[in-house]
Amino acid sequence: MGNRQSNVLILALVILGSSVLGYNMWYKKQLALDTNNPVVLNEETLIAKPQIGNHRPDFTLKDMIGLPRSLNEWDNKIIVLNFWATWCRPCLQEIPMFTDIQRQTSDKNIQFIGIAVDDRATVETFLERTGMDINYPILVGNDDAIPVAVEYGNETGVLPYTVIIDAQGIIRYYHFGSIDRVELETELRRITNKTA
Repeated sequence: MGNRQSNVLILALVILGSSVLGYNMWYKKQLALDTNNPVVLNEETLIAKPQIGNHRPDFTLKDMIGLPRSLNEWDNKIIVLNFWATWCRPCLQEIPMFTDIQRQTSDKNIQFIGIAVDDRATVETFLERTGMDINYPILVGNDDAIPVAVEYGNETGVLPYTVIIDAQGIIRYYHFGSIDRVELETELRRITNKTA
């Protein structure tokens, strides 16, 4: 009985250690990919890009109170999708800018939507701890957010990742890594003028 419990404990420790090591390697890769420019890992492994000009894929994820929300709720709006996580420093640096631009463009048919690659409890704790006031919907995907990001061209899980969809539901822009305010506002003006 003692040997069996020891073997189970050793097996559990090995599995836990492997999981932690895998996560640590993935996290370090995310930090290494922290950039303001589109990222290329190497010539053989180009990061997938969304098909500019294609209609956006629809998806449904839960919001911060646990209600399912479909992207088609925001049809006929210019949508800024931002994939982020509470552990991603560049993601957190973007949020105040997004909140400010959302406030300034509330009359221009622009809707920011954050997609958290976290569970709801983690996001709630983060918001309470930081006191961050986000004025746009946060959809919580955890593992369910990953296939959505892949559908939008982010096959390697780079965060933050931002996609702009025009009012007709067409993908017009994407950005891997932190986005500069000037670039984002320029793209929004271009898309707004095109659809006006």
